[in-house]
Amino acid sequence: MKKYFSEMIGTFVLVFMGCGTAMLVGCDPVNGGGYILTALAFGLSIVAMAYCVGNISGGHFNATVTFAMLIRKKISGKDAGMYCIFQLIGAFVASALSEQPLRLLSIHYLKIVKKSKYTVSNETVTFSRQGKQPVCCFLIT
Repeated sequence: MKKYFSEMIGTFVLVFMGCGTAMLVGCDPVNGGGYILTALAFGLSIVAMAYCVGNISGGHFNATVTFAMLIRKKISGKDAGMYCIFQLIGAFVASALSEQPLRLLSIHYLKIVKKSKYTVSNETVTFSRQGKQPVCCFLIT
């Protein structure tokens, strides 16, 4: 049971940090800094979780890696199924916990730091400057 929970924790951290960074910084084609920060967040979260809980479960944190290990017969079918279930649980919990706080944080950041005008609909936050076309649109899922 310990290895399943370690997969859940690893997937939680991967989704929370990686996707959370992508939601916060966005990917602006003009500046391009969002791409680098998002890649660093995913990479560092994988490395951190591999060091923290990788020795317990093997550090898959992704159903694709689990499926590859199943094909190579490195893990049993029961373990692969349980890994995938616990990875899904970790991903769902991370996305549920990151949605609202990150939405509020991104609105607060652009309101205080960027001095942008913004409109908030049910799932989309659109930002614009002085009535011009929207600069970026964050879809928070």
